[in-house]
Amino acid sequence: MDVLLDSLRKNRPREIRIFHPASAGAATLLSAVTRRALSSGAQVRTVVERRAGAEPGLPPAFRTQHRAGARIRTADSVPHCLVLLDRTMAVLASQGSGEPQWATLVRERTMLSGLSTLFDLVWASAAPVDEAPCAPGPEPEALSNAMTRQLILLLSEGLNDEAAAKELGTSLRTVRRHVAEIKEMVNAKNRFQTAVRLTKRGLL
Repeated sequence: MDVLLDSLRKNRPREIRIFHPASAGAATLLSAVTRRALSSGAQVRTVVERRAGAEPGLPPAFRTQHRAGARIRTADSVPHCLVLLDRTMAVLASQGSGEPQWATLVRERTMLSGLSTLFDLVWASAAPVDEAPCAPGPEPEALSNAMTRQLILLLSEGLNDEAAAKELGTSLRTVRRHVAEIKEMVNAKNRFQTAVRLTKRGLL
């Protein structure tokens, strides 16, 4: 990613487009790119893989980027870890836990055009993240329920509904009902938004 940061410093691109996978390793590098791009006056659009909402520390990082001017949407998955600078250069990197194991620099026009089209298609179908300020306020009574708190903790660790039900010793139906109630209590439309708002309340 060093070549990417150098290019941001020298070329001052107008727009940066990013696919952000659910990888803590990628987060450090992509956050550095986002900060540099925003400070240089570039527009930043990021599609975040929805599972990233369960990664410790990532929802606050996305809120900071949003306040600095980045536009952020979420999708069930993203096809690559990608940073696209205008239509002049792109970096594709491996996904997975830890630091990316490989990265490829792309300058060929046809490839750049294809990556640009791919990003715009995913962006168009991704869900906007509602980052309107959320006052802490009093904690809803239901959030003081021991099972609900334990469920929030399990989901923040990345467990799906089935695994959480097994861990809690309850039915999948019960877990899904509690998840729906948690979303409703914080007025969230999806799990990523739920994680952001629970973090704002200090519950994650």
